[in-house]
Amino acid sequence: MASKVLIIQFPGVNCEYESLRVIESVGLRGEIRRWNDASAAVKNAPAIILPGGWSYQDRIRAGVVAAKEAVLDDVIGAADRGVPVIGICNGAQVLVETG
Repeated sequence: MASKVLIIQFPGVNCEYESLRVIESVGLRGEIRRWNDASAAVKNAPAIILPGGWSYQDRIRAGVVAAKEAVLDDVIGAADRGVPVIGICNGAQVLVETG
């Protein structure tokens, strides 16, 4: 079975299904996983998407709360291994806050 592009859903994110539709429209397979159930999927994902919305209602500032979640350590590790990671809107802000 081919690996699936991983779409990580944080509380308040609202573009995960649109991201999945785009992935599938170009012939790829994708899956949406909640942030607290995504670490294992990160290890096998050929690409990772952090979609837009308002993760954790953008409390404090955009993306900062989500950036502290443990799954982002796994995402950074995947990026270090060459796995493509894209953040869309708030997802990009999460990546910036992650460092």
